[in-house]
Amino acid sequence: MEKKGDNDLEKIIETTKLQVRFLNEQLEYAGTRIRDLEEINKKHQDLNAELRQEIKNVRKALTRIP
Repeated sequence: MEKKGDNDLEKIIETTKLQVRFLNEQLEYAGTRIRDLEEINKKHQDLNAELRQEIKNVRKALTRIP
């Protein structure tokens, strides 16, 4: 069996397939991570809104204290 060089088309195709598979896996991971971060961001926004309302209510209550 002869040794194939770096310019052998079959070797180039195999290397390219491996690169594509790796990049697809990375893309899938990145998409999942983005969805996770978007969900975390939404929860933080909701919590922030709740806390702002609570602060507003406390300030309003404090102004009523004689």
